[in-house]
Amino acid sequence: MFKGHPKGLYVLFFSNMGERYGYYTMVAVFAYYLQEHFGWSLSKANLTYSFLVGGTYIAALIGGIVADKLLGYGKTVLAGLIVMASGYVLMAKPLGTDPTLLIIAICVIAIGVGLFKGNIVVITGNLYEDKKISHLRDSALMLFYMGINIGAFFAPFTANFFKDLILKNAGLIYNNAIPKICQEVIAGNNTNIERLREFAGSGVTNLTQYAEKYIKTISTGYNLAFGFAGIVMLLSMLVFIFFKKYYQHADYLHKDKVKTGEAVELTSKEVKDRVIALMIVFIAVICFFWALNSLGGIIQLYAKSYSQLTVSSITNLLFTPWTIIALFAAIAGLVILISQKSSVRTKFIGLGLLAAGIIFLWMKYNSFPEENSIGPELFMAFNSLFIVGLTPGVMAFFNFLRVREKEPTSPTKITIGLFITAASFVILMIASLGLPKVGELVGGVIDSVRAVSPYFIISFNLIITIGELFLSPIGLSFVSKVAPPKMRGAMQAGWLIASGVGTLLAGVSGILFEKSGPWQYFALMIFFISLSGLLMLVFLNKIKAATGDA
Repeated sequence: MFKGHPKGLYVLFFSNMGERYGYYTMVAVFAYYLQEHFGWSLSKANLTYSFLVGGTYIAALIGGIVADKLLGYGKTVLAGLIVMASGYVLMAKPLGTDPTLLIIAICVIAIGVGLFKGNIVVITGNLYEDKKISHLRDSALMLFYMGINIGAFFAPFTANFFKDLILKNAGLIYNNAIPKICQEVIAGNNTNIERLREFAGSGVTNLTQYAEKYIKTISTGYNLAFGFAGIVMLLSMLVFIFFKKYYQHADYLHKDKVKTGEAVELTSKEVKDRVIALMIVFIAVICFFWALNSLGGIIQLYAKSYSQLTVSSITNLLFTPWTIIALFAAIAGLVILISQKSSVRTKFIGLGLLAAGIIFLWMKYNSFPEENSIGPELFMAFNSLFIVGLTPGVMAFFNFLRVREKEPTSPTKITIGLFITAASFVILMIASLGLPKVGELVGGVIDSVRAVSPYFIISFNLIITIGELFLSPIGLSFVSKVAPPKMRGAMQAGWLIASGVGTLLAGVSGILFEKSGPWQYFALMIFFISLSGLLMLVFLNKIKAATGDA
């Protein structure tokens, strides 16, 4: 996959992977933290989560201006890593009932991501200015995107580990309904106190003290996860600093190229046409980002309130990181074995991977009890898991079309991605037919009889990931290719601002999710994302004319 790519891609790949690992460790439990520590409602927690994620993207405009006009891309990326780490340190501090420090931390992290995210993409794109490797730009951004999601895959398991570790040390066990009931008891509402008594056990006499201990303990686990995110951010920064020589030649501004006479100048009409084309794309993808950035907000909260969180042994294999890795190894071994291009030696390696994977999976399956509790934050790992697993296949598919001169242009891929994303929500809409509103659930959790199978949420993640691979990394590559040289930072910021606006929509629409019900919300998502796809279809020829064969 990395064949022919410059070494700088490795450095940026791992720098970004570390940063995203820390970020998604925090994001995996942030909405739960707001609900379980402060006792906030689903819509309020989702809105705050969306403010954090949306703010990080909108702050990219500041990052683009700082890089284009003041510091350059590399220094701005470094500043972003330092600022982000500071924000996570603030979030690691245990809090009382006053969320002021948390809001400050959110703003600090948003600024840090804004400085970092768009500008590291610009450096990655600049690596491929050489015509000898410019044809690898799309695949480079897909690999770069895969690096993001390798980090994001492990992040929920890390967050889950810290939460469970702290609870276990305190002699407590996580149950998704208990934090809400604890908050009710602390506030003097004893409506569901018998459920808490049943969970706490007969040995507990003071249920108010038990509730306070439970909330304090689980919050400490989340604080540890936030602190760990800061540590990983510092490691990412060290990679970016110590291996600078491999990407330094791509850390340049347009004015630097002007001085050396290497700059490519566009006419004012070309600049105008490209900016208009990009603006149309930015508007069209807002609804995609509304959907994608719901994964850590509404979808996470939906998983907590509506899905089955007690699963069989076979299903539990999909919620344990080492069994997932073993499954990947077995699949990789099988692919190697049946590949006609594999040598005899390579086939033996494939056989070894297949056998080791199957043996490990069988041992773990037999070690699990019949019923297993899973943390709802683990659902967030599936999007990243599917991106890592599907990226090589999608790259091979595009390469297959490219060799035959049938590869669709980037705007066409983006259009296809929008319609695939709309299709993913059909799965959740069907799964949610007849389910009650959030306010009608006891303890904020549906009963086990009506709970949605985890496989609906997993299938949704699979389809939306395919749509994402057609759209998100391709969009990053598209912007880096067609943005006017003087405006690369600002145009990458434009893509991120579209993501930010979509995220804020996901936050505001959480109120609709809470009031109208799940299936109605998902039907609304299908409508608006499909409408965005139609917008791209209407302007597709205009975009292609302005941007050439991008």
